[in-house]
Amino acid sequence: MTPLPAPKTNISSRPRTRRRSAALPISAKVSGRNSNCRNSSHINPRNQFMWTAGKMFQCGNRPQKLKNHPSFANHYNNLGMVLNENEKLKEAESCFKESLRVGSQNFPPDYPRRIPWLCNYSAVLKKMGQTREAEACLFEALEICNKKLPEWHADRLLPLSGLVILKITQNKHSEAEGLLEDCLRTLFSFEKKNGFKHAEEEDWIRVYTNLMHSRRMDYISINVRIRNLKTETK
Repeated sequence: MTPLPAPKTNISSRPRTRRRSAALPISAKVSGRNSNCRNSSHINPRNQFMWTAGKMFQCGNRPQKLKNHPSFANHYNNLGMVLNENEKLKEAESCFKESLRVGSQNFPPDYPRRIPWLCNYSAVLKKMGQTREAEACLFEALEICNKKLPEWHADRLLPLSGLVILKITQNKHSEAEGLLEDCLRTLFSFEKKNGFKHAEEEDWIRVYTNLMHSRRMDYISINVRIRNLKTETK
């Protein structure tokens, strides 16, 4: 009786494991989840930097038409993210400017993909002390949200959260209050649409509660207002 052939095995005996992307803080979620760069979404920042830089370098001596290809708007955005995390603000600023320039040549001004690009650019401008320009970028992104995105869309949180933080640091609490209520409406609408809470809902409820309590409102009244916002949400 002839023995059965041995089953084929891989050269490596180690089981394959799926690489997981590192969890990003709230401030980094602005770009991480919106990057349209699928090949670099599950690698660490250093490799992402090298991958993106390599993609851009391949176009270094090519015609200008290729440099203005729409995909390069995402490449510049990804590269600016990494430079921003490494506090190379001038280089990050130039990358985000180039991302917006390439995007403006290929997409209309109210194209939703411009939302994370504008928010990323705003974050760098804020670090560089250019708060007026940062605020203008965030309001431009919010205008696109109001035109193109439904109330439940999570990308609405990108400009809203940036504006809330900016207004709180400027001690403009009345303006921050209205923006925070818009944040909560988006979060409650997201919950009704999808059947589960957004990961940041409790955080923004806490921010709203602390802000209103600092403005001499008692906790019972704050909870009533939050409940009313939730019931009014479509």
